[in-house]
Amino acid sequence: GLGKTGVVGIIRGRNGEGSTIGLRADMDALPINEITGKPYASTVPGKMHACGHDGHTAMLLGAAKYLAETRNFAGSVAV
Repeated sequence: GLGKTGVVGIIRGRNGEGSTIGLRADMDALPINEITGKPYASTVPGKMHACGHDGHTAMLLGAAKYLAETRNFAGSVAV
């Protein structure tokens, strides 16, 4: 129910007590017509991934993977 397309995961550290911090990344498109002609170009008129959202989402997923694997922190992280 977050912005109609969002998801949230909670990663708890080894010591569950402590603060909770949030990490976020946008994964939406901008209202721009894509005219690049690239094979990966948007096929939806008026929608383009033009400002690094894919990179932001990849970085967040990488951080979440690392935090979930190590859990080397106190508290929780909402990703």
